[in-house]
Amino acid sequence: GGYILYGVSPVGVISGFTNPPTTSSLEEFFLRNISPRPYITVEKVEYGGKPIFIVEVPEGRDIPYGFKDVIYTRSDQQTHRASLRTIQDIIRSEHIKPQRWERWLSIAEIEKILILKRLNQQQKDLKHSEIHFFETRAT
Repeated sequence: GGYILYGVSPVGVISGFTNPPTTSSLEEFFLRNISPRPYITVEKVEYGGKPIFIVEVPEGRDIPYGFKDVIYTRSDQQTHRASLRTIQDIIRSEHIKPQRWERWLSIAEIEKILILKRLNQQQKDLKHSEIHFFETRAT
């Protein structure tokens, strides 16, 4: 299970779309091309003024999953076609691996992370400007 950020490059650059697809057409595209057919959610969000899509694919029991009949693995920021040996290891490890709670992050949590990152960057940018903010507290 995991997330697909559609409209974001493999190194994290937000490219967005000039003519973004609809959420339902993107969901249909993934359901047609991921097998076995998973349960997914697709959400469109704006980041830096650019539309991107967050596709949540919860961990399933029918592993491994393939996209257009090809199984991929991720290593750091690289995506590779899985070897036969890797696929066999995935199948074996899934039968004995306990389920981890970290795999059940929701779309709301991803949005919160994206918003916090954006706010953090804006705060850094503001530190270098002539505008100053002060926090006031009631006594």
